[in-house]
Amino acid sequence: MKNSVEESRTRESDYVVWQKQQGEGSYQETLTLPRFSGPGLPVFQAPGGLTVQLPAGDFRRQVQKLAGQPGMA
Repeated sequence: MKNSVEESRTRESDYVVWQKQQGEGSYQETLTLPRFSGPGLPVFQAPGGLTVQLPAGDFRRQVQKLAGQPGMA
């Protein structure tokens, strides 16, 4: 899942010389793994099979690292 927040500002002033400032702001994108909650465990049905991407390196260490993130235990 992806959460995107975009903020932009434009400022104009009319003193002796007219000025316009544009292009200030920020863009923040946060990626989050889906979370399952409820009374029972989720059930996945994949008639054609299931494809899983595993991180490179020591699998056990990667899983422990992910499990240490808030809400992923």
